[in-house]
Amino acid sequence: MDTRLLRYFLAIVEEGSISRAAARLHMTQPPLSAALGQLEKDLGVTLLTRTARGVVPTPAGHALTKHSHEILASMEDVRERLRHIHEGGVGDLRLAVVSPFLWGRLPELLRRFVAVAPDVDVSVSSPAPLDVLDAVRSGKADLGVLSVTETAELRERYGHELHVARAGSFPLIAALPPSYAGAADPFDLAELDGATWIMARSTLGVASLPEIIRDAWRDNRIRPQRERTVESVPTAMPLIAAELGVTLVPEPVRTMPGPGVVLRSLMQDLPVLESAIVWSRREEPSAVMRRFLSMAVG
Repeated sequence: MDTRLLRYFLAIVEEGSISRAAARLHMTQPPLSAALGQLEKDLGVTLLTRTARGVVPTPAGHALTKHSHEILASMEDVRERLRHIHEGGVGDLRLAVVSPFLWGRLPELLRRFVAVAPDVDVSVSSPAPLDVLDAVRSGKADLGVLSVTETAELRERYGHELHVARAGSFPLIAALPPSYAGAADPFDLAELDGATWIMARSTLGVASLPEIIRDAWRDNRIRPQRERTVESVPTAMPLIAAELGVTLVPEPVRTMPGPGVVLRSLMQDLPVLESAIVWSRREEPSAVMRRFLSMAVG
């Protein structure tokens, strides 16, 4: 049914006159009369009775008046719903992010996003870096966030299959065991010469936190007594608290170091750890993804 004809019909009923309705609709009377005739033909009923004072609805016309308001209100709801979907206000958003972004930027970003898109169902996972890539490749995650030294290097390696954009950066700080509770802040890395260092595994094939740490060893003439390898930054925290080593971590770790871990800013000027957001090239990003990306990228 043509909703335009319903609007014309309602205007005639409300005005009680075809001529007055035509004036209200900014049209002449003949095409409005023709539209009414078309509606009656489509429905197979007479909708209006002509009187000396104008027109009045027939029983069928009264019923259509009631249903027309409901139909038009429903159509407006559908139109608003579709507009909301088109603008990224409805849908699902699946994020797979590494821990620095999870602790650091994501909470504030999600607060802003949910404020403008409260009907989007957001889910967050924090897998290992390679699993972030696999989740995005397989479609299990819409967007992934990784930690790297340079976003451009990640783009060069994976740009053939993934879009890659910078989503912020974090400075590095020292994560030390309880025996360093009295250490100065800022802390001199040179004091960690001969220490046992805990290193997150490097798996992406591009420079990340382990490479920054190794460069810092070289530049500050630090020779580790031993290296312990862990899967991720979070798994290093209990080992540090147990006096089993030291490391450098992204600054957002301040929000969750765990008991016993001593955190200190650094005297040395080290490279920052960049957050890189990735999404598949196989299909265009959804409106929800575009809305989130507009807030996250930069």
